[in-house]
Amino acid sequence: MGFYEISGEDLQQVLAYANKEEGATCDPSLVGRVIGIAASATSNMSRELVAARKTIVKMQAEIDRLKLLTKTLDTEGLFVDLSISPLLLAKAILWLLKDNNMAGASRTKVSCLLYEAYASWLARNRERISSERPHASEWGPSFWTLRNFSANTPVSRADFVAVAEKHAGIAVFLRNVVRKYGAWSDASLKSRCTRTAAFRHAMPENNGGRWGKELDDAEIVAWRKEL
Repeated sequence: MGFYEISGEDLQQVLAYANKEEGATCDPSLVGRVIGIAASATSNMSRELVAARKTIVKMQAEIDRLKLLTKTLDTEGLFVDLSISPLLLAKAILWLLKDNNMAGASRTKVSCLLYEAYASWLARNRERISSERPHASEWGPSFWTLRNFSANTPVSRADFVAVAEKHAGIAVFLRNVVRKYGAWSDASLKSRCTRTAAFRHAMPENNGGRWGKELDDAEIVAWRKEL
């Protein structure tokens, strides 16, 4: 029901009656109809205003979220940095290897497992789990922070818990990566991680004869999606 269901003449009659114009008369049922339509229209407008306010609040929350996200985007605007220390991630991986009684822990194995986690998480979530990007080295993909890392680096469950406190999802992901690849040999892991365009393009022959060039994240993602 709307005002279009009442003629202009009837509406003028009701308004004249309401304004107590001289000689104005009106059928009470017509007045009731106008009041009912007005009340219904007002109620509908109130509901629409409430809905509009809720929409505005949601839009503002999304704008705030995007502003926060933009602050952590890299220069290309492609990936987000979660900025967890590579050393902490590596210690968590080494603890997981030892906790699962997996033999052969080494810097190469830990670095390759960390790279596997980095690459897989990057491809799935467009997020870098590490505050440092992997670079090409003679041992395979590596991280500068781990240059003095070894199987004898002191680790404990507290290292894994520290990762979980920063990002529970990544802690679970590291556990799954270690369970899947932790029993692989250093040579097998290195082969898997280096047979990619991302690694080849960062090798010395493509980098002025020097190791140390960072691997391209977009190429890492392409590699993971091919697997």
